[in-house]
Amino acid sequence: MLKHRLLTGFTVLGLAFCWHAFATAQEEKGTESRTREKRTSSEGRAVSAKTFVKKASRSGVEEVRFGKLAEERATNPEVRKFAQHMVKDHTRANKELLSLAEQKGFMPTKTMDLRHRAMAEKLSRMEGASFDRQYMHGQVRDHEEAVALFEGYAQNGEDRDLKAFAAKTLPTLQEHLRMARDITAKVGGGSRTGTGTGTGTRTRTGTGNGTERNRER
Repeated sequence: MLKHRLLTGFTVLGLAFCWHAFATAQEEKGTESRTREKRTSSEGRAVSAKTFVKKASRSGVEEVRFGKLAEERATNPEVRKFAQHMVKDHTRANKELLSLAEQKGFMPTKTMDLRHRAMAEKLSRMEGASFDRQYMHGQVRDHEEAVALFEGYAQNGEDRDLKAFAAKTLPTLQEHLRMARDITAKVGGGSRTGTGTGTGTRTRTGTGNGTERNRER
């Protein structure tokens, strides 16, 4: 009888333990799922029209500034040609964005942020292969962030005209990113991450444009 009671007791304890483990696993699974859904929703949310204009215009100003610097100091022919593309394409996009911003009463950014100004100063003192590597390294990072910004606004932007601008400009930015990665791999700067001239954090990530830019979101 005592043996039977002990066996029954162990069985009940075993079942209780298994049920607790199952319930805990289900709760953790649900928490993970909710966290993943929240993260996905956050990543897919576009910034406001005002913030998009501010970030996109700043990015354009920086690309033209660094492109002109690379036109003067780059030694690798592919890097120099890439820089020429940046100046041409971003100058054109900047003019279109400026026109849209004026129509809608938004104030575009016409200067670089502090980190990019510091990097421009650093690059202005570099030359040769080291300049090429540092410039291209930053271009990968900058364009990862630009693609993320424009892609998000093209999909979920609140302003129809700015949304159309983002969608039209996005393929050019994606091509810039492809070129930047290819050239960076050739000049030895790594094709995905680093400090560079860029801002933000992505490994195709990137996300926002650095601490200063993230505060604007």
